[in-house]
Amino acid sequence: MNLPEIYIIEQNYERAIFYLDEIKKHTVKYLYGNVYIERKEKFEARYKLCETELKKNEKVKYYSQHT
Repeated sequence: MNLPEIYIIEQNYERAIFYLDEIKKHTVKYLYGNVYIERKEKFEARYKLCETELKKNEKVKYYSQHT
C-alpha cells in the first residue's frame, strides 16, 4: 500500500492528490506493456476517485453553508 491509498482510505483526498502528483512526477520510465498499462489505469482511477469525492464534499459544504 502506498501513501495515496492510505490517504484515500482516511478520506483525505487533497493529500492523496498531492502524493499522486508526486508519483506522476517521478514515474519509472522503463516499464512497458501490461505493467505500464496496469499502473496507468490504477493511477487514473485513484485520481478520478479523489476528484469525485472532493467535488461531493464541496457540494455538501456549499449546501450546508447556504441553508
